[in-house]
Amino acid sequence: MPATRPASVPSSSASAMCTERRRGAARGFGAALGLACLIAAAVGCGSESEPSRETEGAALEAARASAPQTSVVPDDAIVPRPPPEPPAADTGGTVWLLALEVDQAQEIEVLPGTPLLFSVSLTAAGTGPPGRLGGAEKPWHSQVALEFAERGEPAPWKTTTLAAQSLVFEREGSGRGAVRDALDPEARVAPGQVHLATLAIAPDEAARISAGRHLLRAALVRSDARGAAARVVSDPVAIIVRERSDDPAEQAALERLRLVAEADFQLRSGQFEEAQRIAAELAQRDPADARARELLGDAASAAGHDEQARDAYLEALALAGATGDLDEPPQTLIERLSEVQQRLVTTEDPKESP
Repeated sequence: MPATRPASVPSSSASAMCTERRRGAARGFGAALGLACLIAAAVGCGSESEPSRETEGAALEAARASAPQTSVVPDDAIVPRPPPEPPAADTGGTVWLLALEVDQAQEIEVLPGTPLLFSVSLTAAGTGPPGRLGGAEKPWHSQVALEFAERGEPAPWKTTTLAAQSLVFEREGSGRGAVRDALDPEARVAPGQVHLATLAIAPDEAARISAGRHLLRAALVRSDARGAAARVVSDPVAIIVRERSDDPAEQAALERLRLVAEADFQLRSGQFEEAQRIAAELAQRDPADARARELLGDAASAAGHDEQARDAYLEALALAGATGDLDEPPQTLIERLSEVQQRLVTTEDPKESP
């Protein structure tokens, strides 16, 4: 995964940005994503407490030894950049690890009013007792704030939580790894457990973000082993807001990105009809755009318009066969098409239902 998206290639940014959006909207969080986050976070993020070299070294070695083994790291995993200094452990030998990405990248370029999706992961490393954060009345992700990385001041834009999940990685008797959902509303922050959330800045709120480069990071406050408050922060991400481009092709790519982002935001927010309307506008703008048809299929399927979803998916596959222009392997799109076709068959003849 690239760490940055160069400003000179906005069409590539648009392509990669909508990949994570549509995958998440169609299927939610995946277990493979959580596993990759857990492994990556064990070497990726830091804390603002003072370092203790002995405890931090032991904590990281214990995390590597206890982490479930896997040979697969999916393309849409959160893989933060290594910090200049190792993370610091508190007196209990535990390190809290917080990771952040914006639209599956460390740096993106957008037009004003483009909604933003932030992927957050929280886990821990070390041999100390597990930490705890949040509860039924105030979930853990509500305590994660975006702030300006240079100043540590809160970002002034309201965020909305679109999804959240906690995963536990265990070893079965056979030695193979297993993943289960943690149903406790309180986040248990420990090695082998990863907490994921998608935070969003809505279009109307994003319109308030001024043009320029904004460096943001995720931050939360925890209690350390002595009961004192300690801040935990992620590596920063960069958002470059551009008013417009003098290059018509570049401007068109950024405008398409804005529409894709808005359609996906509406889809994740449950505004399925609005998402379908925006996706249809994208498809009308460029009849050869396979990604637009794919997004239209996702929106129509979520809205319960299975016939329109089937047609959009078939068109996306046909266009992708000619251009090879899809955000994901065709097999994943075929699986979604099969689900829609099965629903149509069941509706037409209930006896066909398995």
